Amino acid sequence: MARRIRLEVEGGIHHLIVRGNDRKGIFHSREDHNRFLTMLEEVKATLPFIQVLEQCN
Repeated sequence: MARRIRLEVEGGIHHLIVRGNDRKGIFHSREDHNRFLTMLEEVKATLPFIQVLEQCN
């Protein structure tokens, strides 16, 4: 069964989870994790409507 279409709400909050298959980690080193955070900051700088409200490591 296909997933329902997500509603797009202006100003809405989306919960994102970044993890691998079978809930395995995707970062093999601290350097990998830092690179991800750097890329996230670069995207935030180009798309002003993106806000990171909370982050867990």
